[in-house]
Amino acid sequence: MIEAKYYEKLADKVVKCHICPNECEIKKDRTGYCQVRTNIEGVLYTTTYNKVSIVAIDPIEKKPLFHFYPGKDILSLSSLGCNMRCKHCIRYKISQPDRPGAKRVADTFTAEDMIETAQENQCDMVAWTYNEPVVWYEYVLDSLKAAKEAGLKTVIVTNGYINLEPLKEWAKYIDAMSIDLKAFSETSYKNLTDVNGLEAVKKTIKWVHAQPNIHLEIVTNVVTTMNDSEAELKALAKWIKDELGDKVPWHITSFTPMLDLHRLDPTPLETIEMAVRVGKEAGLKYVYTGNLIYNEHENTYCPKCSETLIHRVYPDVLTKNYTDHKCNNCGVKVDIIDV
Repeated sequence: MIEAKYYEKLADKVVKCHICPNECEIKKDRTGYCQVRTNIEGVLYTTTYNKVSIVAIDPIEKKPLFHFYPGKDILSLSSLGCNMRCKHCIRYKISQPDRPGAKRVADTFTAEDMIETAQENQCDMVAWTYNEPVVWYEYVLDSLKAAKEAGLKTVIVTNGYINLEPLKEWAKYIDAMSIDLKAFSETSYKNLTDVNGLEAVKKTIKWVHAQPNIHLEIVTNVVTTMNDSEAELKALAKWIKDELGDKVPWHITSFTPMLDLHRLDPTPLETIEMAVRVGKEAGLKYVYTGNLIYNEHENTYCPKCSETLIHRVYPDVLTKNYTDHKCNNCGVKVDIIDV
């Protein structure tokens, strides 16, 4: 354990954590909402500093990032805990360690281990993903710095529920972020995640988008009866277009019945198709689907001539049809970061 960053000491050995908008006030010998930041004698400690639950080599498309070095592999790291309680989390065994059957012990994995593993597997990118990196803040910060010093690209896959000052410190070392925008009403957010996260996440997304050094893509998991109304999806797509522009990729993923929402139906294909249509009608140039096999909406199309720029069978890239960042058919500049 190491002492946490971004907290203050209050009376009677109570501490207040300022990493995320939960702003937990934690009594002595208690743990915050995230389950991994603990008050010991009036000092806040992070209990998962260099502890990993998953080390994997993934296609970058699994993050999902479709416009950031498409087709390349990335080293993926996760730990334990989360600052939301999504009722359908497919990674609940690491994100919600108080759940029955969840993983409570993680393995030691230093920043040096990270660099060695990346090099051994010929990965020049690292992602902090699967559980919420925000609650693993101190290790992520130190390993971000180490990754950049080693010449590695860095990716954060996050729910976006973080306070601005910690985010600013991270952002100096981040190359790309995949951020969940889980719904577009506070009621939907609360029902899905147990926190009132909408405004805080929108603030994070807008701030990240304004940073010239960070590539951004947005993800929405469409959950049957929870956030799947056409009106809500229209409002979400319009917000992306109005606040971020038409070039930010929006990934629409289908819901898998899980945990507290296991009695709901999987997202119908027609709902996913409706969401894609809504995104395109809002003026977004890059609207993608996820968790579907052999779906045309996994491909990247030229915004000018509609030629297929990247042909995918998720999560694999089969062909690329651009050269020197220009469409091979019409020559227009493509909105893709690549070699």
